[in-house]
Amino acid sequence: MDEAQTQIEGFQLSTSIDLKNRPQVPESYLADAHYEGDFDEGRYATVFSSAGSNEDETLTVVVTPILPNGDVLEKETLDKEIASLLETGTSEYDVELARFYGPDSVEQANRYSNALHLVHEAYYDDKEAFESLMESMDGFDTEAYNALQLGEETGFEQSLNGILDTLGMT
Repeated sequence: MDEAQTQIEGFQLSTSIDLKNRPQVPESYLADAHYEGDFDEGRYATVFSSAGSNEDETLTVVVTPILPNGDVLEKETLDKEIASLLETGTSEYDVELARFYGPDSVEQANRYSNALHLVHEAYYDDKEAFESLMESMDGFDTEAYNALQLGEETGFEQSLNGILDTLGMT
């Protein structure tokens, strides 16, 4: 197993979804399944995370509509999966990426989703850059992840630098 695959395991949290082996689907598939976004014909998605919370926002689940075989669940179906996960803890499809508890569960889910997006972008678009980043983040673990505070940076490099700054590794 190479360094990139080893490091991405830190984002597994409560999921059985293999984040190291995701299908890459054209973003147009997401538009066809009624998701909103700024989709580009030439770009691909591996996760396209969404989140849902219970009424008092003490439980938030992060899910993906992209199934392991590359199929994309319709938005309405994913919404039903989120409701089921929140009510019963189970779902028909394997869509759950992570689950967060507590009064800041929405914030935790947002940080996770943002960080996962950045890591996947590096992992799938430029494996060499990803491995270099992960070497710089040698002490990265779930506790360090929970300390992430992603701002409104623009651009991939600025976002990664923000993560490294937050972790005190720059």
